[in-house]
Formats: sequence, C-alpha cells, structure tokens
Amino acid sequence: MKYWRERHSAESVELDHPPTPAEPITITRDQLRAFAPEFEPVHEELFGTPEDHNLHAAILSKQPYVPNQPGIYVGKMRRAG
Repeated sequence: MKYWRERHSAESVELDHPPTPAEPITITRDQLRAFAPEFEPVHEELFGTPEDHNLHAAILSKQPYVPNQPGIYVGKMRRAG
C-alpha cells in the first residue's frame, strides 16, 4: 500500500470554472497536463457540472460532460519512472 501512495495521486477538481472569492483560480485541462512528464494519467473521467452545483451527485450519476463548459475532472496519475 505504501508503494501505491508514493507512486500514485488521485485528483478530483473542477475544470474551467470561473474564479470566485472562495476558489480564486481556474484550472483547465491543459494545466492538468503540466504534471507531465513527472506524472502520467492512469485513469481519467470528465463529468458535467449540474445547475445545483452538487459535484458529488454529478459524479455518482455520471452527469455528461459538455465540451467548453465547466466540468469535473476525476483521475488517477502515476509517477513516471
């Protein structure tokens, strides 16, 4: 188990969401690629952001992702090498 923790990272972040006072940054799919080449994706899924902004429910119900709209990235990355 320790080896898995040292070599893998699980991520769940909002994508392309406009900044707010509580979340003052916007993360894009391109910015997630900045983890390369140190990390490589093992599993990635994209989900849509529902109007009620219930992100956990969106993931559980597999809310469809709409390109060029705010969404949710869920993935696992592995340290390269």
